[in-house]
Amino acid sequence: MASRSSAAKVKKRRTQPEKGANGNRSVVVGVHLLKTIAAIEGPATLGAIAEAAGMSASRTHRYLAGLIQTGLVEQDQNSGRYDLGTTIVELGLTALGRTDAVKLGGETLTLLTERTGLVSLLSTWGSHGPTIIKWEQGRLNTAVRIREGRNLPLLTTATGRVFLAFVPDKEIKELLRQELACQTDTPKSKVRDMSDVKALQAEVLRHGLGRMIGEENPGLVAIAAPVFDHDGRIVMTITLVSIIGTMDAGYDSAPARELKAMANQLSRRLGAPLPMVRAADESVPLIKNAVARH
Repeated sequence: MASRSSAAKVKKRRTQPEKGANGNRSVVVGVHLLKTIAAIEGPATLGAIAEAAGMSASRTHRYLAGLIQTGLVEQDQNSGRYDLGTTIVELGLTALGRTDAVKLGGETLTLLTERTGLVSLLSTWGSHGPTIIKWEQGRLNTAVRIREGRNLPLLTTATGRVFLAFVPDKEIKELLRQELACQTDTPKSKVRDMSDVKALQAEVLRHGLGRMIGEENPGLVAIAAPVFDHDGRIVMTITLVSIIGTMDAGYDSAPARELKAMANQLSRRLGAPLPMVRAADESVPLIKNAVARH
């Protein structure tokens, strides 16, 4: 009898981790379904969710029922379609409120410079236009010195051109007027009037990146990418800077892909809309996403 009792206790102890493992898998599946619903971009049927999630309809329905009980998912009583619920919205807003964008941006700079060996900048939009707030020194043969707090031009820097494309027109109007007046007196200027400005904006929106090759500083080349917040507004830019001839500044170059990937990852952490991040990831023109500029 004692032997049977001991065996029963051993069997019971062995089943407990399995229950815990099942519970963990349930959480993973639930989160997978929430991400699937978010990616569908609107209320969806059970069949559409199951197909997108790679699960059977019956299993999907079972998990959705549990998610509905928590308020993470809601089902429209008329159409029967499912969408994200109020609870997940509240959780998302709470998480965003606790997010320090500048701190996350600084961490991104450190990692970006480690991976590329290039100088990296973090800039925000200030009262006097694009403003450098952080920078990381790269592993270049020639030292590049950056001054934090410096304001950058809109028309002749990679950083400025990104802001030029995504900041609302009314916010850049006066600064742009002043810069255009100065550019008119510069013989080598490539941007002289509003038609040139529109072409510059279109280029940034088409590639999702700003680029500068010697315009602001004859010896430097730079590429910049936008970072968006949960409202789809540009909140900062991340820029890679190097010496001309030491970095491929092509829009599809290795540094450009690395920069864009890390800027998009930061945008996701700040809650940027999935369609905007996905468009940037796939190098889809971002013209539709710049509607807020007007």
